[in-house]
Amino acid sequence: MVSTNATVMTDGKKGISVLGNIAKKYKEVILKVKTEVSNIFLWVHIAISNVKKKILGLYHPVKET
Repeated sequence: MVSTNATVMTDGKKGISVLGNIAKKYKEVILKVKTEVSNIFLWVHIAISNVKKKILGLYHPVKET
């Protein structure tokens, strides 16, 4: 869900560009040098990494002993 008052900054992918119709402010950041993505979306990458680690830490498959 995205609030109509939200400010959205994306990487310009087609599936996400529809947010421009919803959000108050919408900006696509398209980089030619892919290594710059980490600098622009640093906190997004950190948040995704933390969620992955949390899921891996909480999920323990049940094994037959």
